[in-house]
Amino acid sequence: DEGGYAYKLATITIIAEDTPVVLGVEPVRDERKWEDDDDIHQTSRADVVQRLLDQASRHVDIHKVFLDRGFSSKEVRDVIDRRGMLYVLGKPTRANIEKEHIKDIKDDEYYDSRLALITHEYDGREQDNT
Repeated sequence: DEGGYAYKLATITIIAEDTPVVLGVEPVRDERKWEDDDDIHQTSRADVVQRLLDQASRHVDIHKVFLDRGFSSKEVRDVIDRRGMLYVLGKPTRANIEKEHIKDIKDDEYYDSRLALITHEYDGREQDNT
């Protein structure tokens, strides 16, 4: 509704026999128009992912993590990399896409996709991403 309040929750869920099972829930705080600027404490996405992985790891072994684009950050990648897990991360809508790669793909008569190796650095550690 107009003028209503909204809150976000991040969840970690497994799918077992086509049934989702929620293993953890964490609040996600962002800037809100109805709060005073001094009271705004934005939630670190890396902290949220760390807590969710800690909660879920108590119940299951985690090998691969799927994240939506709202969690695309070097800090989040670092949290998952330090645990040795694989992850799939949605590309942010405002992310820069290399126009040269797009042109090469469109011009190629055989290939309609490409994997590009990129490296991120966070806190002195390098992360290779495809």
